[in-house]
Amino acid sequence: MYLKKIASGEFYYSLKRFKSLGSAKRTLDSIPKIDLRSYAIVYTPLEKAGFVPDIVVIIANPMQAMKVSQAIVYSLGGRVESDFSGIQSVCADAVAGPFMRKIPNITLGCSGSRQYADIKENELIIGLNGENLGCVVNSLDSI
Repeated sequence: MYLKKIASGEFYYSLKRFKSLGSAKRTLDSIPKIDLRSYAIVYTPLEKAGFVPDIVVIIANPMQAMKVSQAIVYSLGGRVESDFSGIQSVCADAVAGPFMRKIPNITLGCSGSRQYADIKENELIIGLNGENLGCVVNSLDSI
């Protein structure tokens, strides 16, 4: 029942986050989702990970995010794109999006991440695909 209210847009519309149920539904339809069954999802600080991560979430201030963006471009070329809606920012924008699309993403956060994950008002969130982590770290050393 709860998941249906989220998927339909009803939940966020009832919180007055959207002017109409239609705008809520269009937004929810466009939020990245991981389309597979998982046995488990593990969150841990990177330095404690005893495994190669699929996604690395970085909480950064704007200057740090700029340096990570420069490192991404240094290694991979192109541009760093940001795709977010201000809701489900860590779950969808920093984890599901980079996992499914295989590209990094930067998001500003959402009310939930700021309240429950203690993301500060001067911080933003970067989701990196684990496959690109080595390139980014090596680039940070080079630039």
